[in-house]
Amino acid sequence: MKAILKVSFDALNDEVKSVFLDIACCFKGYEMTYVEHVLGAHYGYNIKPRLEVLVEKSLLKYGDARYTMHDLIEEMGKNIVNQEFPDEPAERSRLWSEKDIIEILEENKKVHNSIGFLEKLIILDAEGCSNLKSFPPLNLPSLKVLEIEGCSSIEIFSPINLSSIEEFHLSGCSSLRSFSEITEKMDSLYALYLEGLSIAELPWASFQNLCRLEHLYLNSCGVVQLPSESMVTNKLKRHELGDWICFPGESVPEWFHQRSTALSCSFWFRDKFPLRILCCFVAPRKDYDSSYLIPHAFINGKLRKHLRVHDISPTKLDHTYFYFLAASDRNDNNLSKKGWNHVELLYYERKSVYGQKCKVRMKEVGIHVMMKGGSMIEDVRFSDPSKN
Repeated sequence: MKAILKVSFDALNDEVKSVFLDIACCFKGYEMTYVEHVLGAHYGYNIKPRLEVLVEKSLLKYGDARYTMHDLIEEMGKNIVNQEFPDEPAERSRLWSEKDIIEILEENKKVHNSIGFLEKLIILDAEGCSNLKSFPPLNLPSLKVLEIEGCSSIEIFSPINLSSIEEFHLSGCSSLRSFSEITEKMDSLYALYLEGLSIAELPWASFQNLCRLEHLYLNSCGVVQLPSESMVTNKLKRHELGDWICFPGESVPEWFHQRSTALSCSFWFRDKFPLRILCCFVAPRKDYDSSYLIPHAFINGKLRKHLRVHDISPTKLDHTYFYFLAASDRNDNNLSKKGWNHVELLYYERKSVYGQKCKVRMKEVGIHVMMKGGSMIEDVRFSDPSKN
C-alpha cells in the first residue's frame, strides 16, 4: 500500500508535491477556505487546481468543508520531509513536531530557508507547547500569524521582526511577566490576543506604533491601567456591529463624555446621527454565568433595531466592557430634522437565549460620542436642551 501511494506522489509535478506536503505536515483537517487562503497567499497563485489534482489522485479528500487524508497518506508525507535531514530537524523544509520546534527555538538554531529566513513562512503555530520557556529573536520577514497561545512556561519573549505580522496570539502564556516596548511602526498587525496573562501593565504609549490595530483581547489579563482616549477611539475600531472588548478594572474612564450609576445614560443630538458612539459598562456584582446583557438604544422613546449590538455575556465582574454603537442606516425618517433628538441607552438582562428580558442596573455606565468635523459643542448635549 505504501509503495502504491509513493508511486502516486512521485507522479506529481513539483508544485503539487509541495502543496501535498504542506497539507500532510501542517493542514490536515483544517477548513477548506482557510487552507486555500493560506496556501494561495504562500504560493502567490490560485491553489485550487493543485488541490483538485490531489483529490483526483486520491491523495486528498474533503468533507464537512475540511481537507483531510488517510492516516497512511499523512504518514507518507511526513516521512518524506523527515528524510530530507533525518538527524537535523532545523534543516527540513517543514516543521510540525512540538519536540522539534521547542529544540530549535530554545537552541536558537538557524532553520531551513523555507521555514522563514527568506519569504516562505506565513504561519508559525507553537500553540500549547507547555515546555517552551523562551522565544528567541527570529527573522521572519513574511510571517503573518504568530501563534504561541497556551505556552504556559514562557517567561521571556524576545523582540522579533514583526513588520509583516497580522495576528499575534499570546493568550494563555501565564508565566509571561512583561510585554516589550514596540519601538518601530507596524503597519500590518490588526489583532493582538493577550488573554489570561499575568502582566500588570502594557506599554500603551508605544501601542501608537500599531498603526492598523483593530482588535485587542485582554480578558482575564492582569493589566490594571486602561488605555488613553486616542488608543481606544482611534486604534480599536470595531467595524463589525456587535463586537465588544473588555479591560480589567471597575470604572468608566474619566475621559468619557458621560459617566453614570443610574439605570440608563443618554444624550441629545441634532442634524446628523453621530459618527460613532463608544459605550461601556461595569457589570454589577452578581452571577452572570448563565445570563446575557442586551444593550438597547432608544431614539425619541422608540427602540431602534438598526442600532444593533449583540448580546454580551459578562463573565468577568471586575472588568469594564466597551463596544461601539453604530447605525447601519442613519437616514431615519422619524428623526427631527431641525430640533433635538434624544438617545437613551438601557440594559436588559436575559437568563437564556429565548428567555424574558428585564431592565438591569449596571454598576456604572458611560457614553463617549464622536462626531464628524468636530461639531460636538453645537450638535450634541448631555443634558436636556429644552431645560437649559
